[in-house]
Amino acid sequence: MNKKIISIISIILLGLLTSACTTRQGSFTILSTKNVEISRIDLKKVDFTRNVEGRDGRFTLLFIPFGSAPNLEDTVNSCLEAGNGDFMTSAVLHNTSWSVILFGWESWTIKGDVGNSLSSGVPVSAPVSAPAPVSDSAPDSVPAANITQ
Repeated sequence: MNKKIISIISIILLGLLTSACTTRQGSFTILSTKNVEISRIDLKKVDFTRNVEGRDGRFTLLFIPFGSAPNLEDTVNSCLEAGNGDFMTSAVLHNTSWSVILFGWESWTIKGDVGNSLSSGVPVSAPVSAPAPVSDSAPDSVPAANITQ
């Protein structure tokens, strides 16, 4: 009887000292940390890598964090690098944290379709400006030297 009570109390204490939580922070139609000119991209022609996941997190031991705090920019960048692209569509962001007595973990996770704006989505017939003509004459603002002998 005594062993049953001790095991029940141990299970209850373990349950009280263990916690975990994952929350969905948001969904994004288009997301990027790079400079991308979306207005010039035909999204129907871009090459996408589907369901790419990026993650940034850190471990804790005895409430001491190991590493820097996870941040969104590093999370998105790791996803873009994994998908070999520079923007994401249909991105879903999650924040996760858990702890078991003395150990813990916290992280950001993002999952979505990664596209490369330099793939076939950029119009080929985009106008290219011609270089300005080169002139051998002196600029108008500098007067010509008047030398007489």
